[in-house]
Amino acid sequence: MAHVEDATDPYLPLMIWYGVEPLVTADKAATLSLTSKANIPLLRRFIARRDLDVDEPQTEPVVRLAMRTSNENVRLDLLHGMLDALEARGKQPVPPSWDALYLQVASSSNSILRSIPVRLATIFGDQKAIVKLRQTALDGVAPTHDRRDSFRVLLKLDDGEPVSMLHELASESSILRRDAIQALALRNDTSTAAVLLGGYADFDPAERQDAIGVLGTQRNFAAALLTAIENDVVSRRDVSAFALGQLRAFQDAGLMKRIDAL
Repeated sequence: MAHVEDATDPYLPLMIWYGVEPLVTADKAATLSLTSKANIPLLRRFIARRDLDVDEPQTEPVVRLAMRTSNENVRLDLLHGMLDALEARGKQPVPPSWDALYLQVASSSNSILRSIPVRLATIFGDQKAIVKLRQTALDGVAPTHDRRDSFRVLLKLDDGEPVSMLHELASESSILRRDAIQALALRNDTSTAAVLLGGYADFDPAERQDAIGVLGTQRNFAAALLTAIENDVVSRRDVSAFALGQLRAFQDAGLMKRIDAL
């Protein structure tokens, strides 16, 4: 296994994984120990992921192994595998050794090795990590992929992105504005209509369609949208047949009368 990383066959790591995978469930401790000896990054990552891809993941052994290794590439693959296994599961118990590992990787020169533990920390309910993700998402000079990754992680958390943050992102011209507008469809905040209509003139065509879609999700939003159309803030040509169907679906006599008048 020590020399396989030099092989030119791109399928070889996967072939090895298919042979190793059944052993992970048969003897987790022994197979997990292979990750510190394996020279194949994909294999290290897959072993960690498979070890935790169970009903009740035991994260402490993976955390301890990541702490013991002095090889940052191995540590990165272990943490990446852990993230792959846990990200869709929601909040998890904090491993006893997590804080010590987090301190180890926080000062790494590898930006990816610093960012993955932040995402894992949110799964473990670390409020400081959540604050850091919010700061990154709002940072206009941060790399685009960092902002998007932070935003998407926060979306998966209960109250990860407060409405005020989504309003701020929807009000500024940024790579996250459309994401923020779409996310507002899941929030029933009375001030959302004013925020979307206030910035409507600056939205591009796709953002305008998203905004109209959000405004069609709540009865009070729909009334605000109709007022904006009546006042020529929103062009009636921007309202698609689908959006019109959303407005009619409320079966509100007052709204129907205004729709028919338009």
